Amino acid sequence: MIINFSVFGWAAFLLLAGCTSTGSVGLAEGQGQALSSANFVLAKPSIFLSEKSARVSGTVCRKPNRALISPSHVEIDHLRADHSLIDRTLVYLPPLPRRADQRCGNYSGTTSSIVAPDDVIRVCIARGSKACPA
Repeated sequence: MIINFSVFGWAAFLLLAGCTSTGSVGLAEGQGQALSSANFVLAKPSIFLSEKSARVSGTVCRKPNRALISPSHVEIDHLRADHSLIDRTLVYLPPLPRRADQRCGNYSGTTSSIVAPDDVIRVCIARGSKACPA
């Protein structure tokens, strides 16, 4: 019986140890926005906060029946609550395959500023020096 208890105790310890915090906190619902284009769909980004920045990652998919060259970058705009720009980050997007069963690619980038509770993170397909559309 002692052996069973110690195995149970270790299992409980490992379970609790696996629940410790990593220092990242997800943003509140509505703070992350994704703007799709006529040919590509961006999923709502996953956003994890740290003390000095936010890590933003997501997926871009080519819409069906589109044979366009894939975009090379995704733009991450860090905006104040009034939608004025705080920071803009361009992140590399690997080429999207043209095969029907592999239309999507992933991106990940980090902002260079602290994200306040009322701030918004918006992602879109990079359009040169132009900001993401409002």
